[in-house]
Amino acid sequence: MLLGHYDPEQKLRLAVVLALPHPAEEKQFLEDIQDKESPLFHLFLSPEEWNARFGPSAESEQAVVDWAQSQGLTVTHRYNNRLAVDLEAPAWAIEKALNLIINSYQLPAADGVEGRTVYSNDVDPSVPATLGGVIYAVLGLNSAPPPLSCHAFENNDVTSIMT
Repeated sequence: MLLGHYDPEQKLRLAVVLALPHPAEEKQFLEDIQDKESPLFHLFLSPEEWNARFGPSAESEQAVVDWAQSQGLTVTHRYNNRLAVDLEAPAWAIEKALNLIINSYQLPAADGVEGRTVYSNDVDPSVPATLGGVIYAVLGLNSAPPPLSCHAFENNDVTSIMT
């Protein structure tokens, strides 16, 4: 149940996940290094080689950082592999930057779990078109627990839990 607008001054932490620029090539490489018939069999890459070949570019990461800072978001961490940029800002700044509203919701009690209050965005985040192919996901826009599928646990299928 919608309780109302989330506290606009409350600071939130986000992780902006950058898109992998060459997913098909990465997938093929992973298959090749496991294929005994491939000339690439067991030719592993160092982390630096992997990042240079398959990771987001320094320019892509910097574009995310520049955009975030221009929106009043604070960059709290950058990773060597450039896969994510951690940010922090008051909810109002995040709402403005991502063109959304963050609301508070009351989750009902269910299956012996007590109800609780969570926050969540009202729509998917939107970013400038120049970052459309650069940003894969924005994490941290809600505190709602992900739904768990009992069927997934029964079959030991972790992938269906994550989707």
